[in-house]
Amino acid sequence: MQEEIEKAKSSAFKLLSYRIRSCKEISDKLKDKGFSQSVINSVIEDLKRIDYLNDYKFAKEFIESRLIHNPKGKKLLRYELLKKGIEEGIIDGLLREQMPEQKEELLAQTLAEKIWQRKKNIEINKRKAQTYDYLARRGFSVSLATKILEEISRQKQ
Repeated sequence: MQEEIEKAKSSAFKLLSYRIRSCKEISDKLKDKGFSQSVINSVIEDLKRIDYLNDYKFAKEFIESRLIHNPKGKKLLRYELLKKGIEEGIIDGLLREQMPEQKEELLAQTLAEKIWQRKKNIEINKRKAQTYDYLARRGFSVSLATKILEEISRQKQ
């Protein structure tokens, strides 16, 4: 059993050497490699104890990275973090902290203007629809996307 735990721990360390991961991600990867649930639980507890696994830190870094490299709205960030096994309380707290309404609005505004410019040779209604669809796919709320589109179409016509 101890040898099995050491193998699993070694696999977990190798996974963590590439990037920070959530507990669920490590658990899923170890399960895929054929380790038993008791071995996986033991490894995860050990890694948490020495602070190599921390879902709060993972979620915080994930959000920061997404805001810089692949901007998305709160809805999509929330969905992605839930899929990675992060607790709703952690997600909600971090999104409130790292993405207040003004920041999300500014981000959506920036993305919408970029798409609006890119689609400048398209008929206005189609241009609005494509910009709206883009914002919706990126996880921005209907009300925010609509508000921003109204502002952009008023300013840029």
